[in-house]
Amino acid sequence: MFTNQSNDASNKGIGFRLYESAGAAIKSIQDKAGREGAVVDNSFMQREIRQYDEQIERFERRLASVEERYWRQFTAMEKALSQLHSQGDWLMQHMMQQ
Repeated sequence: MFTNQSNDASNKGIGFRLYESAGAAIKSIQDKAGREGAVVDNSFMQREIRQYDEQIERFERRLASVEERYWRQFTAMEKALSQLHSQGDWLMQHMMQQ
């Protein structure tokens, strides 16, 4: 009654059915969360973490590229402003001489 290990589900003992249910629940959790101490963790959660890590790396590369572009634009703007300032000084100097 408690530990009967029949192939027929209706004849299995209560203890054996509890054991099978617990085993199935543990396997489901291990499939999702992984096994402690496993050399290769290919669980659902680990795959999700890897995908998020890869997405973060792509965003970081994109951010670095955009930042580099903004620095180039800023440097070009600073150079143009410096030239404009120099031209303004030159004009003021020539206007004062006359």
